Amino acid sequence: MGSAIPQAPQCQQAEGHKARVLSRRARRSIQALACGGALAALAACGVFQDTGVKPQARPADLDTVRAPVDPSPESQALTRYYTRLQSHLLAQDLLRTGGGGVDTPYDTGDVARNFERIAFYNEYARGAGLRASNEGPDILRRWEKPVRMTLEFGNTVPAEVRETDAQVVGSYTARLSRITG
Repeated sequence: MGSAIPQAPQCQQAEGHKARVLSRRARRSIQALACGGALAALAACGVFQDTGVKPQARPADLDTVRAPVDPSPESQALTRYYTRLQSHLLAQDLLRTGGGGVDTPYDTGDVARNFERIAFYNEYARGAGLRASNEGPDILRRWEKPVRMTLEFGNTVPAEVRETDAQVVGSYTARLSRITG
């Protein structure tokens, strides 16, 4: 018989330490996909009405960077649990580490078709509440004003992870800015 799956520790909150178990490459891939998906979803949105409310400048004395604190005992227990679980699943070849195989029959054509469907079609009819659209293509809309992005980190995220993540997201947004004008 195989070894038993480790049991999760009892705790109240995870404080975001599950992400540490993922490899740096996996985190970057997930971040890039999340940003790309969010931007694709935003690109599919209609023209927004101007509310007349002007954004105000951030107060100069606002402390936006907090010093990292040590993870709570509950968070450390979860980190150990997910590390053991990952090792257990990898040892049994139950956790995917590559780009897929015969059981993931998606190719670049599938990705392109799905992107087109998300970017150029509307899921719901415009101005009709939640009624499904007619499935026809719609016009591509562009944001009229700059899109601003910020990163928010919990107090337990170490400075080196913050810097790495900020660099990844920064290079991605710079690339998006270059190719979208």
